[in-house]
Amino acid sequence: MQIVLTQNCLLGKKGEVKNVKKGFFRNYLFPQKFAVIADKGNLDMAEILEKKRVIEKEKLVEQAKEVLDKLQGLKIDMKAKVSKGNKLYGSVKDQDVIDEITKASKVSLEKKNLENFKPIKTVGEHKLKIRINEEVATEVTLNVVKE
Repeated sequence: MQIVLTQNCLLGKKGEVKNVKKGFFRNYLFPQKFAVIADKGNLDMAEILEKKRVIEKEKLVEQAKEVLDKLQGLKIDMKAKVSKGNKLYGSVKDQDVIDEITKASKVSLEKKNLENFKPIKTVGEHKLKIRINEEVATEVTLNVVKE
């Protein structure tokens, strides 16, 4: 049975056309208002939603590339208190890094944009991978120096 999803759910995103068993549609998807039967009007609606989604995704990729241009090749110096042996007293946390990137490039990031970040506990250069969205990522160099 062909259906059109009316909300984002486990099966997919709003507007997608899926094949499911009749019982699954009748007992779960339809009562929860996750889907409707795929007739001509609903298929047209799904097509329009798909076009909107494609246009929106292109805009997001375009915005991400603008942010990428600002971040690419960025080098940040960060001062921290150091004990003997070039170890930091505390550590440089993800929020500290985000604040420094925001100051340096005027780009606001979130913690989820830092990929595989672990707190930095040593002095020196560290490469940080920043993922802006699924398709766009870059590396930033963070140099931790003695205060």
